[in-house]
Amino acid sequence: MDKIRTTLYIDRRLMDLVKLEVDNVSNTMETLLTKYVSANSTEQLDKKIEGHQSAIDVLKQKKHDLLQRGIKEDKIQGITIDIEAELKEVYRKRREQLGDNLLADEQWITSPKNLSKCKILEREPFELLYDLRDWYDKR
Repeated sequence: MDKIRTTLYIDRRLMDLVKLEVDNVSNTMETLLTKYVSANSTEQLDKKIEGHQSAIDVLKQKKHDLLQRGIKEDKIQGITIDIEAELKEVYRKRREQLGDNLLADEQWITSPKNLSKCKILEREPFELLYDLRDWYDKR
């Protein structure tokens, strides 16, 4: 297969999120584009639409549930809320297992994956760590 190199312009924060979830962005983009151009008749498109209808129904229900709970943030804000919640849950478990160990906490927050999360949240790692420590102590 003959491949070419191309340039894509993607929002930096979105790309940071993608790097957390996807190992090979090139393969992912190629797969998505292949699926996009693979149908060449309306009959094929109708079959694909029917195949995706249940997923669409699930997403509509999720959107309805989120709106009922008052969540109206855009995707980036929703993801940052999820990342903060995930960090709090992981930190809570760490504290329950390790106790109050500042050195271990500092090593944890400076791991590559957590540094990426700090970057997405636009927070300094140690600032976030001290906020997590305060949160844990006050809960």
